[in-house]
Amino acid sequence: MSDHSNEHKGFFWAILLIIIGFLFLFQNLGYLDVGNVISKFWPVILIVWGISLILKRSMVATEVQPPVKKPNPQSTINLSDDKISYSKTFGDLNIKLDSKNFQGGNIHNTFGEIYLNLQDIELNEGESKLFVNGVFGDIHINLPKNIAYKVEGSITGGSITFLNEKVDGFSKQLIHQTDDFKTATKKLKIVISLTFGDVAVW
Repeated sequence: MSDHSNEHKGFFWAILLIIIGFLFLFQNLGYLDVGNVISKFWPVILIVWGISLILKRSMVATEVQPPVKKPNPQSTINLSDDKISYSKTFGDLNIKLDSKNFQGGNIHNTFGEIYLNLQDIELNEGESKLFVNGVFGDIHINLPKNIAYKVEGSITGGSITFLNEKVDGFSKQLIHQTDDFKTATKKLKIVISLTFGDVAVW
């Protein structure tokens, strides 16, 4: 992704957060009801997001490539938990796991990106399930090598990239699994759900 495209995405999120902040500020001051405003004007968010997607598609190469954007190392949360449960409302979520008996779990972020590094994990016996959910923001997942896995991704608007497979647009789904997933004694199933943003797994 080009620097110009990243700047455009950052500008979009900054404006969105500022608008949301002002809405809640005006509600606290008694000038408006945020629920009423959102119920009437939420389609505007879809329109703006769609325009953002179109502009972004025109700025990037058409071939499918692994994402190169990386989080700030200083913001990394290092965890050794065998089962994870982590949630955040505002800001990026950068997690690096190194469990030697990983059993899955849940990760959620409302406004911000999710960076999940699973390269150093070892799986528990059986099928471990990991659920990753986001509302506004991208999801990046780095898988370990030589494990059996299945990834199921769904988005309302944006794109999904699994290795060399990609879909983009609205209400899209993509499923990818290794050849040995059904027969493996240790395997990882990742279920990704994102409202608006891009999903990349590699």
